[in-house]
Amino acid sequence: MVNAATEDELNRLWPAVADLNDDDLDSTFWGLAPDSATVAHAAFSDLQDQFAGRRVLSDASISREEAARLLDVAPQTITAKLGAHKLVGIKVGREWRLPLWQFDPDSPSCVLPELDVLQSVFPGGVVSLSVWMQREQPEFGGRRPRDEMALCGAAAVIAFAQSLTAAAR
Repeated sequence: MVNAATEDELNRLWPAVADLNDDDLDSTFWGLAPDSATVAHAAFSDLQDQFAGRRVLSDASISREEAARLLDVAPQTITAKLGAHKLVGIKVGREWRLPLWQFDPDSPSCVLPELDVLQSVFPGGVVSLSVWMQREQPEFGGRRPRDEMALCGAAAVIAFAQSLTAAAR
């Protein structure tokens, strides 16, 4: 595969696998930097995990038409809400899949509030966001962020997501 790569493709790949060792880290504390083959293997393994997570999320999600029936709106309304980031979804082929965690039958809109703001500040994509929203967090008294939003509104969840973004920089 690498042998068939163009020069531009190789130049784009080089920083990810090159052993540049200019990170100023103390190797006596951290150990030696991994070689380029180990880095490439780890990057591929991480990518495999992300794709597996995407498949799991897709399988546990509902279609655009099912979301429309759930919210008693036209499928085009769901598409518009996805475009405005008022709903969270992933494309699988030509079909939209919408994770169930965002729907709340106790809310007047039947959807968690301020998903557009949350998506704009969260430091990851839909798969990472979906995993995070369904994992208990000590910052919310052991509740899942999805439950925190349903019970207390979006402010604390959005603020915490912003702190994750700041930490990722």
